[in-house]
Amino acid sequence: MLNNLDWNWLSIPLLISIFGGICTFLFKIFDSYRVFKIKRYELIHNCFKDGDLVSTKFIVENTIKSIYKTNIKYSQIVQLLENKNSLELFNMYRQSAKFIHFDKNGVGLKKEYTLIYSLGITVSYLIGYFICCLLSFISFYTCYYFSKNGLFNTEYLTYNFVWALMSMVCGILFIMAACDLLMNPSSVKKAKEFVKLYNEGMTNIVSKNYFY
Repeated sequence: MLNNLDWNWLSIPLLISIFGGICTFLFKIFDSYRVFKIKRYELIHNCFKDGDLVSTKFIVENTIKSIYKTNIKYSQIVQLLENKNSLELFNMYRQSAKFIHFDKNGVGLKKEYTLIYSLGITVSYLIGYFICCLLSFISFYTCYYFSKNGLFNTEYLTYNFVWALMSMVCGILFIMAACDLLMNPSSVKKAKEFVKLYNEGMTNIVSKNYFY
């Protein structure tokens, strides 16, 4: 009884230490990402001060891609940066890209999209989301199955831990895909908001010779 009581008292600071360690680790990851993001913004700023347009185009396009997880042409990046609402526009670009076009006069919709078309896009993303969720559940259940049957038992030509690891990786990838489909779906509504926000933020800044 005493040993059990001692263990209960010892487990409290142990759990607190583990929880504190996890929180510290996650904070360091978040802080590192924040610092890295600031550095990438600084890199873009320095690129536009550089006279070497060839390297500027390459660096700016790839830096924007790493931040917003989408490809944006250099000429379009310049147009967005010269807009008063540039921050909001960059955040909305990924969801709007399929339905908008850029030209010298600004940004517009590729065509007039109907409500039925918009609903169809939304439904397709929801179906993809649920499929990814189902596949992630199957993957994690498969991982559990091989773990329960002994990680070092041989099954299907190799050890169970290999299949368990592969199933876990697949499950994580499917969860990431599901989250991406849920958080960043293409949207006609977002595209219309993008065009409206762009027009509201038009400035009279004379564009520099960034294009070639």
